[in-house]
Amino acid sequence: MDHEGSLSTLITGGLGQDGSLLAEKLLGQGKRVTLLDYRPDFARSWRLRALGLDGDPNLTVVQIGSRNLDAFNNLLERTSFESFYLFGGISKTLDSIANAETTIQTNYHAVADQLASIYRSHDPNTRVFLAGSSEVFTQDGLLKSESSHVMHSNPYGQSKAMLLAEADDYVSRGYAVVTGILFPHESELRDPSFAVPKISSGFVRILQNKDAPPLELGGALASRDWSSAREVINSASMIMESDFRGRVVIGSGRGRSILEVCKLAWEQLTGVSAEFDKGSNMLYSNEQGRALARFDNPRFEKTNSIGSRADTRLMDSMGKSGISTDGFEFAVKSMIEFYKKAGGSLDN
Repeated sequence: MDHEGSLSTLITGGLGQDGSLLAEKLLGQGKRVTLLDYRPDFARSWRLRALGLDGDPNLTVVQIGSRNLDAFNNLLERTSFESFYLFGGISKTLDSIANAETTIQTNYHAVADQLASIYRSHDPNTRVFLAGSSEVFTQDGLLKSESSHVMHSNPYGQSKAMLLAEADDYVSRGYAVVTGILFPHESELRDPSFAVPKISSGFVRILQNKDAPPLELGGALASRDWSSAREVINSASMIMESDFRGRVVIGSGRGRSILEVCKLAWEQLTGVSAEFDKGSNMLYSNEQGRALARFDNPRFEKTNSIGSRADTRLMDSMGKSGISTDGFEFAVKSMIEFYKKAGGSLDN
């Protein structure tokens, strides 16, 4: 559909979890949405299909990679957008360690170039949301606020810290930029290689196949501030509807260990509790004593130890937070139901 000359919202990384959920929210409000993605093929579009958005007349999907600045500029020359959400980039810390240069190029240089292009073609009051990450902080289990010291530990965190500094400079010069420092957030649309969908889909396979081996998960006490992706997106949208500019931490403020997530997922799936045996580092179902998970992967332990937690006081003071204490539990339940229907794998 041709949106030339019309007002709409532009979302980069549009076929990822966050872009898809935001598109669902904005389309539900009657807005036009343009999604940019590096590969808008059938496989990448599964989230739009799952949400029932494919074919929506107010939705346009355009193939532009985050580093294709010429195509991005051409789009801005022929279309006026009322707001921008820049979600594109590489989001896995392990991948960033293996591909440090690409991570910096994609997550910092490409997004900084897009931001410059936006404000060359649009008014300084045009709202732009930059997706930041809690990886800019020291992962020490302590609460982190908008003013916490930035100290990254991997190339992904470094790229987001560089982008945070760039955004701060724009705000100081009067531009309407919001940097959402996002803590881990989950839904059934999360990439299946991440921890929570890996646990959810793996437990579905274990339940459905008595010969399935236990999951290999790494450190049982590795902790993160997990929340619901839908609630995080709602909070980001509420911030963008306000006059706020600058940094804002978006998370639950509560830490959960991998072990807690496992117990929650198994109980959501079966109604049966699970117990951890410290001697063997194994998690067992309390029904029939079936082995569910083994925690002995040092690669996981090395990069996912204790995490940091979100200090939500700024969001709370503005009345913009949509994060609930039980939102993560609902997200895991939705993920469990999704993988039950998919037979435990998106490949089925």
